[in-house]
Amino acid sequence: GKWFVSLVCEVEIQPLPVREQTIGIDVGLKHLAVTSDDEVVANPRHTRRYEQQLAKWQRRMSRRMRGGSNWHRAKIKVAR
Repeated sequence: GKWFVSLVCEVEIQPLPVREQTIGIDVGLKHLAVTSDDEVVANPRHTRRYEQQLAKWQRRMSRRMRGGSNWHRAKIKVAR
């Protein structure tokens, strides 16, 4: 049930243009990043959804009979 993919490509890397302006970036918990010119990047909080799914599958696994086929299916979901 596992797939592995390997991609290889050759690309010419072009240098970035030189700029006079510099900014500072503050990384935090409430906001993902805040720049010195007051641009705020929101924190997407992807892990929150996965925490909720994990809790759901752990509850299902606890209600199943240990060692049964449905318990093994729930155990695979928890492990993922």
